Amino acid sequence: MPHSLEKQFTSLYPWAEKKDIHTAYAPYRVCPLGAHIDHQYGIITGFALDKGVSLRFLVSNDGAVNLDSMNFPEHVSFDLQDIGERQGNWGDYAKGAAYALSQNYELKNGIKGVIKGTLPIGGLSSSAAVVLCYINALCLANGIELSASELIKTALFA
Repeated sequence: MPHSLEKQFTSLYPWAEKKDIHTAYAPYRVCPLGAHIDHQYGIITGFALDKGVSLRFLVSNDGAVNLDSMNFPEHVSFDLQDIGERQGNWGDYAKGAAYALSQNYELKNGIKGVIKGTLPIGGLSSSAAVVLCYINALCLANGIELSASELIKTALFA
């Protein structure tokens, strides 16, 4: 995990106990054709890189999602019981992940944390990596276990 992510997380949540801190990670992927065919069940499968997106987070028992990004300036906050409309910012990926997961599972616990991508934004399936981080974090927070197939289907719906 990049040192700067840990430093930013600690500055925002200095009271957090180490045993309560979690990390979700998803690698960036390359599609050989330059299209997101693999997201749409196509016959071309991408391959993962050793760079990706990391989300350092705590479970929030009040159903709130509070996120900061080291790649984008604004703070994102919403309640899982009232996800709300798209805002046209990076937080829409978190909202999409929560909405997609809530279609099949009850989400009571939210998350609070910091997310960071290790490469510049754009390409390399960065949006898919971000969505996977949020889905995995919300699953952990709510005791949900998804198979690889269920994770992919949920991410496609986000």
